[in-house]
Amino acid sequence: MELVYVQWEDVTSSGADWYEQDEMEKWKGEMSQGFIVEQVGFVLEENKKYILLCSHYHPNTDIAPAQYGHLQKILKSLIIKKKVIKV
Repeated sequence: MELVYVQWEDVTSSGADWYEQDEMEKWKGEMSQGFIVEQVGFVLEENKKYILLCSHYHPNTDIAPAQYGHLQKILKSLIIKKKVIKV
């Protein structure tokens, strides 16, 4: 499996609260820089729309079947940078 470093902008939400115009403008300004996530993971699948990563992987053994931990599907449109990590 390919190991990659991915930098991506996470989706942000104000929650279920209602905002008046000035409050909405303030929130929008606070979120203008975005919420940037940096992570490393094993590529399980990649296509035009998304990349599917796992942070933990246990191969198939006599003790247990293959297992994948912390699965994360990231939309390609959110990815800022992606680099393959050579091990």
